[in-house]
Amino acid sequence: MEGANLEARQGNIETARMVFDFLIRCVPSFGPIYIEAEKFEERYENYDKALLLIEKGLNDIPRYGRCGLPPSGCMSGNHLLLHAAV
Repeated sequence: MEGANLEARQGNIETARMVFDFLIRCVPSFGPIYIEAEKFEERYENYDKALLLIEKGLNDIPRYGRCGLPPSGCMSGNHLLLHAAV
């Protein structure tokens, strides 16, 4: 995850996205990956992808349930508010 965040800080947005996708494919049971990937997408205002990531994480890791997450996320102005309990 740190590698993806480092790439994003360096301006390599597509590389960061590829790293997050790789991590989600290889370690789908590790919830924090989904949360970090969602935060990354939200930072770059890719709200649809952010919401899909949270939904995928909740589907892939049912033990996290919907604790703290509104039924479909919550749009407020231009910001997507997503909360996931880890």
